[in-house]
Amino acid sequence: VLLRKRGFHESPAIVTRWDLVSNDAYGRSPGMDALPDIKQLQLETRRLSQGIDKMVNPPMIADVQLKNQPASLLPGGVTYVSGMISQGKTGFAPVYTVNPQVKEMMEQLAEVRGRIGSTFYNDLFKVISQFETRSNVTATEIDARRAEAMLMLGPVLERLNHEGFAKIHDRVFGIASRAGILPPAPAEA
Repeated sequence: VLLRKRGFHESPAIVTRWDLVSNDAYGRSPGMDALPDIKQLQLETRRLSQGIDKMVNPPMIADVQLKNQPASLLPGGVTYVSGMISQGKTGFAPVYTVNPQVKEMMEQLAEVRGRIGSTFYNDLFKVISQFETRSNVTATEIDARRAEAMLMLGPVLERLNHEGFAKIHDRVFGIASRAGILPPAPAEA
């Protein structure tokens, strides 16, 4: 049994495009250009965490006579093997030693983060904060930097105004009109 069939008077989804490529209906965005770096950052972060985890809590081996369990190379896992006692080894020992170069890996991650930030134009959105290290910044210099940022972002902002804000305005006006919260329209002249 159908209780109610409803829809929207205007489209509730407001979607804009960052950039257009010839006749492509979907457009492009900085996210498409940054996707390889984002995937690299995620993988390298995961590997760094695994390396640190295995360094702090390495997988261990022990003689099979201590306990019979399946093998494990997880951090802190124990793999039981036969013949350790005959080789003169007793107790537990690390399977292998992990010594990741954490500092170098962190520098690599920072470099990838920087590339992602520049792909998303972070520097253009931080025009004023870039002057914090200098005390002799003039208002003219700040205006010039702001104008440069607006010049680079101009097409995007124009498209946002045309494709996004106009639709938002139409939807809000329609909702307000149907709710009866707008005053009556003036008489025609």
